[in-house]
Amino acid sequence: MLVNAGLIPRLAENGYTYVSFREYSDPLQQLRGYLSQQQLVPVEGNELGKISQDTPLLQLLQLFKATQNTQLVVIFDQFLVNVSPEQRGAFIEALKQCMASDLSAAEMNFLFVLRQDFFGQMVAEIETVIPTFLNESARINLQPLSQAEAREAIIQPLANLDVKIMYDDAFVDEVLLTGLVAHSTEHTGINPPHLQIVCNQLYEAAHQRLQQKSSVLINAKLYKELGGVQTILQTYLDRTVEDIAYDPAKTAIVRSRLKTMIETVGTRKFVSLEDLRRALPDVVETEVIKFLDKLRERRVIEVRQSRYSLSHEFRVEKVRSWFDEREMARQLRKPKPLGEPLTGHSASVRSVTFSPDGNTLASASFDHTVRLWDVNPENSTTDTRSETDKKYPLYLDSDTIWHCY
Repeated sequence: MLVNAGLIPRLAENGYTYVSFREYSDPLQQLRGYLSQQQLVPVEGNELGKISQDTPLLQLLQLFKATQNTQLVVIFDQFLVNVSPEQRGAFIEALKQCMASDLSAAEMNFLFVLRQDFFGQMVAEIETVIPTFLNESARINLQPLSQAEAREAIIQPLANLDVKIMYDDAFVDEVLLTGLVAHSTEHTGINPPHLQIVCNQLYEAAHQRLQQKSSVLINAKLYKELGGVQTILQTYLDRTVEDIAYDPAKTAIVRSRLKTMIETVGTRKFVSLEDLRRALPDVVETEVIKFLDKLRERRVIEVRQSRYSLSHEFRVEKVRSWFDEREMARQLRKPKPLGEPLTGHSASVRSVTFSPDGNTLASASFDHTVRLWDVNPENSTTDTRSETDKKYPLYLDSDTIWHCY
């Protein structure tokens, strides 16, 4: 949202050619496809050749430089989340060739957009191949947004879309921004993830209404129908899980999976696939992986070195509030004591049996005694009888104690 609202309009205003990817699997291949489709590089040969499905990244940039009079900016949104490790590795190797070439900084503009908690992993991956990466790149930290910045992030994306959906200005200034500020920790700036979730929900609700109307105004009425900022943020995860799971039994599985990703102290933690197997032994592994992939696609969870966790700390409180039906069922299946423990033997009990009428329990112990217990809860009497040191199963027939040889 912030890339679309702030960065891309500025690039366009200043004459840059830009390409932005968020949903992608092979960044190199998709960049080749975009540049050729937009005719930004030659498809027919010149002195540098022509683009093909195997054209290296360095040659793509050289072809663009030779045929265009503008600077190219390539934006990878959530690069670490949306690209597989193999494809990331291939792109980093290609980036290394570019940084070692004679291309200037103005001719090679790559922007990686990612959350702070992904930064360390991404730098580690890149510096394994390009040790000088941080010294040759700039890092910009995105802080909580001011109301003016948030307003632009709300309004601008719709201006770039070919849909008849717009915001009511008074609603944005007097209701929406005020609600987002009130929900922030310091009550000053606006949390970008909160802004994105709320605006996405408002847009989806407005888009559904386009089926009955020619245009839709996002205003206080629609906002109240969704319950305001607090309700939207609290119910967002519920709706996402229900949409992924598609039936109550599967919803319980997904919720149980997410609850394994939080610590008892109220913070998120990373768990392995093996941890999830142990927590959900009755769920088929392929189903576990399928739901993990869907949760990752919806950015509910993130993956770091094959370990899974909630994508944001602010999701922890909601996940903790869920009633875990599957855990309750497991607890109910656990054996429960029928009453208070029977005490009296001075050593371990090695054999027990009931009398034929079910009223007496005999227990044989390594203390060389047999105790007869009245199982009637109103009577707690016992009768102690000595026995030999034979270690055989015990049987009780009327008043006779038998050992089976």
